[in-house]
Amino acid sequence: MSKRYQLWDKASQVITPIGEVLTAGQWMERYPAAAA
Repeated sequence: MSKRYQLWDKASQVITPIGEVLTAGQWMERYPAAAA
């Protein structure tokens, strides 16, 4: 059974609900609040 939610460690890849896979850098660039 896969996890539905997980706390992000600001280093791992992010998989969005639509299946898009983003690196930590791409995610922080797209959502600057995530870098805080």
